[in-house]
Amino acid sequence: MEKLSVEIIRLVIDELQLSLLDGECPTPVSRSKPNLAPYAAISKTWQALVEDRSFAFLQLERSELEKFAEIIAAQPHRRTCIRRIHLILPEPNDESFQSGIRFLAQLLHEWDQNVDDDLLPQLKVSMTGWGETRFTEASLSQIPLMRRVTSFFSHSGMRHGTIYPDVALQIASRMPRLETLAVQFQEPSRPLEHRRLARFQYRHQLGEALLQLQQKDCLSRLKHLGLNRFGYGPLNHSFELENVLDEEGVDRLCEAVRIFAQRSTSLEKLVLINILISPDLFRNTRILGVAEEPTWPTIQHLFIKSNILTPSGEWLYTGLPDSIQPRWVRYRQDSVVDFDEYSEVDDSDDGMEDFPTATDMNPHHLWRTQPDPQVLEPLFLDLIGAMDRMPKLRAGLFHLAPNRNAFQGLMFQWAEPGVSYMAEKEGKVNDAPQNCRRCKFTIGNFTDWEPSKRIMTNLQQWVGDGSVDLDPSTTVMTSYRSII
Repeated sequence: MEKLSVEIIRLVIDELQLSLLDGECPTPVSRSKPNLAPYAAISKTWQALVEDRSFAFLQLERSELEKFAEIIAAQPHRRTCIRRIHLILPEPNDESFQSGIRFLAQLLHEWDQNVDDDLLPQLKVSMTGWGETRFTEASLSQIPLMRRVTSFFSHSGMRHGTIYPDVALQIASRMPRLETLAVQFQEPSRPLEHRRLARFQYRHQLGEALLQLQQKDCLSRLKHLGLNRFGYGPLNHSFELENVLDEEGVDRLCEAVRIFAQRSTSLEKLVLINILISPDLFRNTRILGVAEEPTWPTIQHLFIKSNILTPSGEWLYTGLPDSIQPRWVRYRQDSVVDFDEYSEVDDSDDGMEDFPTATDMNPHHLWRTQPDPQVLEPLFLDLIGAMDRMPKLRAGLFHLAPNRNAFQGLMFQWAEPGVSYMAEKEGKVNDAPQNCRRCKFTIGNFTDWEPSKRIMTNLQQWVGDGSVDLDPSTTVMTSYRSII
């Protein structure tokens, strides 16, 4: 074995890794990893190459951090092998959450001492847990800077708890070399009587936290920003939704994202998933009349995927309420709320909870199946206007996905000469037409819609000698996982 070259051993380990994975890949929510450890005993060369793979992605819980620190301290060269850490802080306890953050930050800070920025390896950090209380200024200052972290992902969901987005942004402020930031968040859904204020404050605080970081010059290197609102849209299309705009009719979150992108000198890619889109994302609605809008000076790729809701409570889709019969559902009290657990009402079932009044989730009444031109057209026109103010724009995508129904979806894409559409190859240069701009509408089989004359006129001005295509399709689907 010692006679084999490093290149040959590396190829052998590649094959071993593939065979041990058996078609599975490690993810932030799975410990599925190939067990290469036995092969490290063959020789020092094998050990170094195996550790380079085994330590590349580490998933750690709070209780494992001390042991992890000991292992790395015993073999300092292993630090350079670590390319991603996923931290799980499962206890619903503020002190446990914040102490876990401080411990990891202190460890990374110690690794980075006396090392110039140019010599630091790049590290991705992702995180799940229960972080619902903001750090005080004093406690935040106790978190050492994590200079080697260039990518930070904050995940939220029912499995491992919720990290409030403004808390995630506070953590990001301690990463001065951050280039990629992706924040998943979940707006308050219950109780209904207080939800409007809770949702407004949630969106307002997220927007304010984003702008405060920018004002403090904490994200001066940020190239990729992703915001993902976790959860599904209402299942009762007859329910009157809350208006979460401020007293001037402005959505604070969309406004903050626009201002952030317009002020940034480094942001190249903006990804927005299900955050609820309003005109405030594309223009300053606080100014009445015609006013010159600032440019988005550095944006190259814009990816927007939205359901059919707006922050004002309006729907982007319409239809006939009587076309679909409402269906009341309920779920077992001893089970986790999951759409797969729902069943039709049956009075003979035991342990079932009744829904006495209509809510946004009950009864199931999905009658809004077609785009509403009166609401959708102004939004498209604002988007096209914003495209004109993006001098470095290369490609973009705007996808409406009603209730995860790909047959009723609507997708609009645009691209500069020589750049493919984002749904095809993520906006990378390929064999796309080299001499003209292009844009395309992909329309689901069950979607009865076509762009208005005004939309087509504005788009034709944008593409110049290029084309505006309509592409009827069986389904309209995109994945954001590879885009953020």
